[in-house]
Amino acid sequence: MLNSAIFSQTSKNLVVNRSDGASIFQCKPFQECHTHESDGGVSVGSLWYDSSLLAVVGDGSAPGGSSSRRLRLYNVAVDSDEPMCELDFLTPIIAVQMNRRRLVVVMETRMHVYELPYVRLLHSIDTALNARGLAVLASGDGSKLAYPQHGSTDEPDNGGVGGATADALLKPSPPIALPSSGAGSVVLFDALRLQRVSLIRAHKGGIAALAINEKGSLLATASVRGTVIRVFALPSGTLRYACRRGSYAANIRCMAFAHDAPLLCVASHTGTVHVFRVGSAPDGAEHVHSARVRRDAEQRCVVRKRHAANVGRVRAAAARVAQRAARQRKDANHCATHRRCGEQRAFFVDCERRNAALVRANETDALQAQRVEQHHAAGARRRQRNRRRRLEQCVGRCAADTAVVGLVGAAVLRIGELGAVARRQHGQAARVECCVDRVQQAHIRQLVDVHARLHDHHQPPPVHLHRNDWREKV
Repeated sequence: MLNSAIFSQTSKNLVVNRSDGASIFQCKPFQECHTHESDGGVSVGSLWYDSSLLAVVGDGSAPGGSSSRRLRLYNVAVDSDEPMCELDFLTPIIAVQMNRRRLVVVMETRMHVYELPYVRLLHSIDTALNARGLAVLASGDGSKLAYPQHGSTDEPDNGGVGGATADALLKPSPPIALPSSGAGSVVLFDALRLQRVSLIRAHKGGIAALAINEKGSLLATASVRGTVIRVFALPSGTLRYACRRGSYAANIRCMAFAHDAPLLCVASHTGTVHVFRVGSAPDGAEHVHSARVRRDAEQRCVVRKRHAANVGRVRAAAARVAQRAARQRKDANHCATHRRCGEQRAFFVDCERRNAALVRANETDALQAQRVEQHHAAGARRRQRNRRRRLEQCVGRCAADTAVVGLVGAAVLRIGELGAVARRQHGQAARVECCVDRVQQAHIRQLVDVHARLHDHHQPPPVHLHRNDWREKV
């Protein structure tokens, strides 16, 4: 469902707010540029000039969706659903106005002025009941803000037109009797200097629509009657033009100034659009064009209302017939519904039984898996113990081998020592034997000499003695 459609400040882009999000369209050529998806509807969606900054206010229709008391600023050039900034308020937001330096948030009884691009609160304005969110902000450097002031006044009416300048309002003395509030009055506020400029008595009745041009030099107002559109010069508040829209009362829905021409467009609920030239005639605006389907638009409106009433009655009768048929179908299908409920109950019981069997199977699988894990853990521990035992045995064998090697080495050393001793003893024995041999030979020579001397006397046969034979005889 379409909630609203708002042009950007340059009228080059159009933001269409729907119950499921917002879409940004380019006007020349007309094509969709971006779609903003939201978790709820969007009541107000405004684009900051031709940039990628989008201000979004939810309609609060979906439970848990976007709240109508929260203003979110998105950068549509970045592919992200997270907002750049969020502003929460106590009451629902009705309208949002922006220019290059100011952001105005309009609620029923209050308005807040923020500084752009820092989104810093500068000023708050208390207003009377403003259910339609009527407030216009000039997009030029002046940043003029206009909003209606409702109520009653003690000052006599000056013919329904006129204004008070900023000097008269800001000068402390002497006091000037100005209407504090009045039906049909419009307050002009300077959003840059954050002060009230003038109070314009536009109409005798209440204000229905407001429009301000880009430079902030002209302000158009329409009353609840909607027959006369008045254009005032700003900031003086003097009446510049009075545009006759028609003689029958109409509800003015929208007014807007053209950006590149001195034209004012007015649209009403009767289906007519009037275009006035407000820059050529000095004494009054020129009616340029009026787009009407028929001259008797009011009669057509009445016929449309009657047709709507008839359609409503026909729809009510059709609804009653449909309810009766629905009750009959309900009674006729009661038994079938009961039977289907029994079948569904049996199906649910079977499903629960199957689910229980699956749960038991899962538990069995879990137990088996646990046993397998325990078996694997026991095997791992057993293998670890075996490895430790084998390692200890290897260490013991290595220690025994080391001891044996030590004993063998010691034995080898002892044998070497004993061999050396034996060699020394053998050498000594050889020397002793040599000495004995020399002694024996000396004795033998002595015996031979003795025997020779005896032989010389007796001459016995010669005797040849061997060393060993002598040793035996001796």
